[in-house]
Amino acid sequence: MSLLKVDDIRVSESGKLLLDGLSFDINEKGIYAILSKNIKAKTALAKALSGVSGVDSGRIVFKDTDLFQKGKGISPKAKIGYMPSSSFFYSDMAVYETLDFTGRLRG
Repeated sequence: MSLLKVDDIRVSESGKLLLDGLSFDINEKGIYAILSKNIKAKTALAKALSGVSGVDSGRIVFKDTDLFQKGKGISPKAKIGYMPSSSFFYSDMAVYETLDFTGRLRG
């Protein structure tokens, strides 16, 4: 069974295409990594997976639920997090403290 399915997504930012037709499946068991020379593309993917930003086209399905389809019960976005490499607001907090704090804010 597929845990996460990314199907032909396109993501652009400020008129620049960052992801064009990206597709992949991640099974429930395994260890995976996203590798790319383009840090903006990786960031765009992480933001789309976590629901911080949307996609121009395509689908992202997590545990058989489309991340961008409304009215499907508990939002899968609540199960996928995004942690930027730099925290502008909480620079005095350790990574764990920041994750704990922001997790509590989201419920």
